[in-house]
Amino acid sequence: MKLVLLLPFPSATSYLGRDFQQPSGEPATIKWITVGGRTSAYVAQVQKPYSPEPQQVSF
Repeated sequence: MKLVLLLPFPSATSYLGRDFQQPSGEPATIKWITVGGRTSAYVAQVQKPYSPEPQQVSF
């Protein structure tokens, strides 16, 4: 799957909430998140959920 970067940032705000089509034909929406004063764009439909590998702990 390809990830497309939208630049420059000021014009990228016009993409907020717009629906796009993934290469597979499925719909996708660009969403924005701000953490620590930095704003990033992501597409929830293509993000992999975080699932850490279980680790064995010995004492």
